Amino acid sequence: MEDWPSLAFESFGLVTKVRCESPETFAGVGEALPPGAHVRPSGEASATVTVDRFGAIAVDEEALVGPRLSVASAEYVLAQLEMVLRRHVARHAPEHIFIHAGVVGADGVGVVIPGGSMSGKSTLVSALVRRGATYYSDEYAVVDPGGLIHPYPKPLTPRSARDPHRPIEPVHVSASRRASAPIRPGLIVLTRYERGASWSPKRLSAGAAALALLENVVSDRSGPARAVGVVRALVGCAEVVSGARGDAELAAREIVGLLRASAA
Repeated sequence: MEDWPSLAFESFGLVTKVRCESPETFAGVGEALPPGAHVRPSGEASATVTVDRFGAIAVDEEALVGPRLSVASAEYVLAQLEMVLRRHVARHAPEHIFIHAGVVGADGVGVVIPGGSMSGKSTLVSALVRRGATYYSDEYAVVDPGGLIHPYPKPLTPRSARDPHRPIEPVHVSASRRASAPIRPGLIVLTRYERGASWSPKRLSAGAAALALLENVVSDRSGPARAVGVVRALVGCAEVVSGARGDAELAAREIVGLLRASAA
């Protein structure tokens, strides 16, 4: 493996090296790096990710993606590698906490929409961006120890309402709508899509909100203490509402109204 071509990158303070057996796969590694990653000269890295010609992917020899029966296409391997690298950084970034959430900026504050896959957060983020919000992420709220949320602008990809397991075409977000600086949260929206639901949110206590956020924190090796501190910082400076939603466009309109009412 030492003779496989390699690339090192840094993302949120974490340095990782990627080695690929296939030159075709290696040629596309730059496109598989996490949002905001920077290629850096090879040197000390916290972990090495290896990719063989059959598509098997391992982190420091811990197998994460198994091999295919035949030589895997570069497109397939790079899609798997992209997911592995995002999860690796989310788990092991030394300072930042990653929370499964969509995030936009509106009226000078961040709107955080926690939730796992297929909870409808990407669809709601898309609706908010169409209403003029600034796009931060539809996958992770990346939060520093002071409670500021950093941009993590992966392609904005809602899922089909008919088949929620299948992503549809990414939504184009213009450069003027993509975040470039951290933001402090002003509203945390705990919601999930339910067919026919009418948006009627209720305010949550700080304790209930913190528990809901902690359920969406990406686990890491340092235990819950660091995450608890960051979640407290988030909850301490934001209003928190909870409730099921139906149509994303209607919910987005109401969320914008909530922000304007709070600022008045």
